Amino acid sequence: MIHDNTSLRGPVSIIGIAFANYTQITFMEKRVLGMILTLLGIGGLVAAAVYFMNGGQGTRNIKAIVTFALLGAVFFGAGIRLIQNTRDKAA
Repeated sequence: MIHDNTSLRGPVSIIGIAFANYTQITFMEKRVLGMILTLLGIGGLVAAAVYFMNGGQGTRNIKAIVTFALLGAVFFGAGIRLIQNTRDKAA
């Protein structure tokens, strides 16, 4: 049986359409992930502020403040950068 290249047009075009839709979904997923990271960062910074205002003088409180502040800053920065660096393609 001899196969010609015309039979490949169907699956190849379907793959092309699927890839185009996948890239659009990927951009949206990156933006959503950026928003989630930003919100987690804000939550970590708020938690650090609450621990700072209500906490005592113990070593455990200082460790909690530093941990929440550091993780909050990292998540916030990563989320903002992910949102800024994700470019929308024209539909």
